[in-house]
Amino acid sequence: MNACCCSDRRSNGADHLAKEIAADGERAAGCRTDVGNRADVDRAVDLARGEFGPVGILVTSAGVTNVEPFSRMTLESWNRVIGINLTGTRLAKRFGALLTIPQIHGHQNRPRG
Repeated sequence: MNACCCSDRRSNGADHLAKEIAADGERAAGCRTDVGNRADVDRAVDLARGEFGPVGILVTSAGVTNVEPFSRMTLESWNRVIGINLTGTRLAKRFGALLTIPQIHGHQNRPRG
């Protein structure tokens, strides 16, 4: 039987998806995870291993963009984009087989003012 550990930066999102999967008869768990944070990624993988055993495939799909011109992009915005889009995938890769699904409709930062 397949199993899935769902991660989301909001715990209610991860839990909701895990419940939907479990309702279809599959094993699932939810975990709030900031993919740019090593401790969060480690905790999510530890949860998956503890609940379901070895991780066969790890799927990453988190992604954000910033619609501000590069010249006006703050360091905070830069770090957020890099943390989610690059660091998160790199942290996940440490755990073996990785499938990356491009995030086409991710959250976008809109210029204010």
